[in-house]
Amino acid sequence: MINTSPELYVELLEYANQIKEFLKAVATYPTQLSFNQLNSDCYSEMYLKKQDDMLPHPVFLLELKT
Repeated sequence: MINTSPELYVELLEYANQIKEFLKAVATYPTQLSFNQLNSDCYSEMYLKKQDDMLPHPVFLLELKT
């Protein structure tokens, strides 16, 4: 069974932070190596819900904005 824990993704980001010096040479964005509430919400929607329960993309975006 696949481990769907978001903690593993956060751990991956912690390791990725170790290559920040390398990333200075490529285009990045401010939250590239972070995991915030929006990421957590998206992770839950995309990986933890059953496929039948998933909302269509436009509806999901509207829900996130409210």
